Amino acid sequence: MRAPDSGPQFLPALILLPLCAFVAFLALADWFFPFPSLVLRDWWWGGLQLWDFPTLYRLSPALLPLAVLLLPDRQLGEVLGVFRRAAAAIPRILFHPVALLCVAILGLWVFRSVALAYGDAIFYAEDVIPREAFSERGVLIRYDSIGATLLYSLGYRLTHLWFAFDVVTAFNVLGLLAPLGFLVWVYMNRAKDRLLGGALAVTLLLAGNWSQHTLGPVEYYVQILIAVAVFAILGVEALRGREPLWKPALAFSLGAFFHLMIGWIFPALLYLLWKRWRHESSTLRIYALAAMFIPAFLTGSIAYYFGFDLSYMAESHAIEGKLIPFIDPTHPYTGANYQYSTFDPQHLVHILTQMLLMGWPGVILLAAGAPYIRWRSFVREPDGVFLLIILAATVAFNFLWNPDLRFWRDQDLFAWIGLALCLAGIYAVTGPPGAGMMGNTRKRLLLAALAGGIAWRLGVMVHHSILSENYLHPEALSLDRLGPWIY
Repeated sequence: MRAPDSGPQFLPALILLPLCAFVAFLALADWFFPFPSLVLRDWWWGGLQLWDFPTLYRLSPALLPLAVLLLPDRQLGEVLGVFRRAAAAIPRILFHPVALLCVAILGLWVFRSVALAYGDAIFYAEDVIPREAFSERGVLIRYDSIGATLLYSLGYRLTHLWFAFDVVTAFNVLGLLAPLGFLVWVYMNRAKDRLLGGALAVTLLLAGNWSQHTLGPVEYYVQILIAVAVFAILGVEALRGREPLWKPALAFSLGAFFHLMIGWIFPALLYLLWKRWRHESSTLRIYALAAMFIPAFLTGSIAYYFGFDLSYMAESHAIEGKLIPFIDPTHPYTGANYQYSTFDPQHLVHILTQMLLMGWPGVILLAAGAPYIRWRSFVREPDGVFLLIILAATVAFNFLWNPDLRFWRDQDLFAWIGLALCLAGIYAVTGPPGAGMMGNTRKRLLLAALAGGIAWRLGVMVHHSILSENYLHPEALSLDRLGPWIY
């Protein structure tokens, strides 16, 4: 029996309660385990340090979604009325496209993450950007991220020449171009009936855990995650017959230009081609093929021009360093990367917790919306199958590519599972599977997910940004650690 479509959502709240309890447990883990032996704290995302926040705030990602679901209609309307009046008080001039662009640039810059404080981002600052690298033409090109290394390496040389940017400034400016471009693209298409065309849905997407990358160039995963988002949005629109096939194909190719990890969701592209090919005209089919193969040809040409040696691919340690031993419970490799085998319970717990925390808004939508979603329609509609393939591919990536690293956990590398969960959750509530929902139910579910997502990300945005790290931990971005050549 389908749940009622009006009034407080008791059943969704009851379904969501166990997940919220687990999130609350993680937020209060330091109450139950001593530091520094706390396994959960060692596992926690580097730089988050949620335990430094007040207890009530730590509980807010778990409590707010339940409050939104359980709040009576009258009280919920009053709360929303406060936000509407606040929005109405904003001067209309600030909604001008130029003003919005300035606000976006300012926000991205002020809350950019401390990308050089950890991870392989240091590699870009130390090797790719300023040094004479290992190719014949003085540019180091990583085989798995040709576009990103060209962006940072050549971009630094130009910004340093034209604007006298230092390496850190260039790294941040170049890294923020991708999220800025994504926001501009969303704004330009705001009037179209897209999967994420509404401001609320876009905010929900950015509230996922991968949003830390939209606030700063964490390594090179900003570009690839945005490419995946655009590919998914345009793919759904193509399946609905509102966009030609060449557009999502081009988004996929550009994603591969920036990082080859997008190859994990290649089955989604094959499915898209299979469902849409016969509906395209001959001209549009040629455009689709060109969108897939011309970028690959140009990428190879660029790599060859800059002296890229294919033998570098064979010397990569990525497989040895990240791919998990499949079943074997022993430790076949030395070093910190291997702690568990594929089916070790601790590894499975890491995967489940990672899905929960990285895709919290999407998890809220899928769990709380379960009584209202027409699941048979979800798995039969081409849109839903397309997004489920993307989700399954990201789960497989996280399952096999070893997120069980030490403290930092490579959270930027594995963050796209949160993006996939948010996409599936938004579609389940706003798409054909949720078409039977009344507007009040859909609005309440979206608000619950939005509240949980923003509460989860707001602390990270502030604590993990340049604002707090520069003042609380100024040594994190000490230029001395990058070498004397930076000056």
